[in-house]
Amino acid sequence: MTTRGGGLPRNTPNDILIDVINKLMARNVGRDVTLTLNGTTTPLIDERIGPNSFLDFMPQSSAAASARSALYVTSRSKGSATLNHGTASATLIYTYSIFG
Repeated sequence: MTTRGGGLPRNTPNDILIDVINKLMARNVGRDVTLTLNGTTTPLIDERIGPNSFLDFMPQSSAAASARSALYVTSRSKGSATLNHGTASATLIYTYSIFG
């Protein structure tokens, strides 16, 4: 049973809806990943990733935006994914979100 700050039960429909919305919003909060320099794969470790998750990436620089078209995911499992990309000769940072 979920409780309020004072230990009182939270079981009204509004309380339950608020809890669900807060959990969904917390799950989709963006985090950053930096691609491996001079490599073509980068492991992405995040407990929110699952085998059927959709990952979305937002570049944090013009260099990252230019390299975005070569970024793709080859594997997803519970807690991790493998990012494939062209050889990163500069620091490329993306903010990512996970859906599902």
